[in-house]
Amino acid sequence: MALPREATRTPRSAAKPEDPSAARSGEAGCRAGRRLGRLNAVELLNRGTSPRAARWTPAPAGALRNLGSVPAASALRLRALALATALLLAATAAGAVWLPSARADGDPASDVLLGESVFYPYTPPVSAATTKTLNAAAAAATKAHFNLKVALIASPVDLGVIPDLFGKPQKYADFLDQEISFQNTHQPLLVVMKAGYGVEGVTPAVTAAAAALPKPSVGTSQGLAQAAIVAVQKLAAASGHRLAPIPAASAAHPSGGSGTNTPLLIILIGCALLAAGVLVVLRQRGSGVRES
Repeated sequence: MALPREATRTPRSAAKPEDPSAARSGEAGCRAGRRLGRLNAVELLNRGTSPRAARWTPAPAGALRNLGSVPAASALRLRALALATALLLAATAAGAVWLPSARADGDPASDVLLGESVFYPYTPPVSAATTKTLNAAAAAATKAHFNLKVALIASPVDLGVIPDLFGKPQKYADFLDQEISFQNTHQPLLVVMKAGYGVEGVTPAVTAAAAALPKPSVGTSQGLAQAAIVAVQKLAAASGHRLAPIPAASAAHPSGGSGTNTPLLIILIGCALLAAGVLVVLRQRGSGVRES
């Protein structure tokens, strides 16, 4: 006997009920997945994803402010670094132009004497009065057609890369003559050291007059300059060009190593102060952007 169709069906109430714990676990997993999928704005922007492409929760306002301040602060730092680099390059270029010791040959006196009549030791500087007197003596000799160059060497530092020639005035005069003489003509030259004098490009009479000079009594920059004042007048007289007495304040500003360094020092100090001021201002602006 066939059973009715309704009798063959399994009652809904008789179906195996779902496990309540499994259902709760699955529901919790879905909720956790939704929470994990809710990326904040900072994460989405960092990943290059549009916030509208996913369900997300708004990020704290402080995070967004920090996100905007990072590029601005970085730009300020980059500008400060570029400006400081430019100032450093400008100071380096100024040093290459002004400092004789920055030249490739490494001999300060040979560079200075190409444009000046006297090379002065770098430290300590010669007094202004003595500098004026020696400059006036050299100018008077040039005016009398005795174009004498004078190099005062007070320490090995004044010789640049050839400090071994310190204390050897004639050997250094031979070397310096090759550096400042051109077209097979020898430049009249006087080297003054504590050890004595060296000459080049002069007549035998002038050479003999230099050999007869007493050695400088003091080896300081000041003592060498005072000895050179007497030597210039003696050598000019031996060459047949007697000079008039040299007044103590008849020349212009000092020349040589110590004199030419003053403008460079002012330039370098100005560049350093300007760079420091710019960095402070930009740092304050960067702090203001981060705090806003």
